[in-house]
Amino acid sequence: MACTVLNGRSIAAIGIATSRSSGRVDVRDTKTGYLIGEPQTEFGSRVTAVACTVLDGHPLAIIGAGGRVYSQDVATGRPIGEPLTGLQGQVSALTCTVLDERPLAIIGASHTRDGVGRVYVRDVATGDLMGEPLSGFNNEVTAMACTELDGRPVAVIGSGTGSKGGNRRVDVRDVATGHPIGEPLTELPGRVYALSCTVLDERPVAVVGAGGRAYVQDVATGRCTGSLLTGRHGWVSSVTCTILDGRPLAVISAGSTLGVWDLRPRKLMEHFVVPSLAQAAVADDGSLVVSLKRDVAVFRRTGTG
Repeated sequence: MACTVLNGRSIAAIGIATSRSSGRVDVRDTKTGYLIGEPQTEFGSRVTAVACTVLDGHPLAIIGAGGRVYSQDVATGRPIGEPLTGLQGQVSALTCTVLDERPLAIIGASHTRDGVGRVYVRDVATGDLMGEPLSGFNNEVTAMACTELDGRPVAVIGSGTGSKGGNRRVDVRDVATGHPIGEPLTELPGRVYALSCTVLDERPVAVVGAGGRAYVQDVATGRCTGSLLTGRHGWVSSVTCTILDGRPLAVISAGSTLGVWDLRPRKLMEHFVVPSLAQAAVADDGSLVVSLKRDVAVFRRTGTG
């Protein structure tokens, strides 16, 4: 799930599994809940990742399903261009960024034949891949997010397996060159299912969910600067970051609990009990959109309407 803006309205693009082997993407107004356009369903595989970007002023949803990546016009639900094929593995993670005013999709592929996860960079405007895929990750690329470091876009990439000794890690790569930045974050207690980026005290950081714990990672150095969860709530399934009233916040879903953390004091501000593992995203209007299997809930601040 990912959020964007269409004609001044906050909207969410939500991947929904319709069966074990198929899925669709619904685009909904986060205020009214109304469906926008027609759901795109011609994937032939389950939707495994969704991200949003803007091309020539038009919001697009970038969708990973099976071994393909699709671009969808958010306003109409229609596909844009041909899907990207030929990836060495299934699409397991997606995020978007901008390089030299060009929107890029960063695509993580897992289950490759040689046991090495790969990350592809695609120019959204042309549909072309840029350079060779980034490699050197541990088997499965499981989560990704982008941020900026010294004015250039960087990708934060979680990889590894869920098995004991699966060598889970988080790497930071320069999007333009593919070069590593800092040291990888290693010795994590479980698989990295989710991560998100924000700025804390003028430094870009990643909030990394690994197993049942969440860590704050300095993007420039790769060092862990603190932790948020103890693991007693269950596995972290979703992390999303935002800025509220000047405070950097992380919304973390773990087990049946959805918590809102203030990153400066590492303090839990609010928590909600949800009926299932949740995926969360923060909309442009500040509301919290939570996908619960086939249901979607929207939380709004008191007094904001």
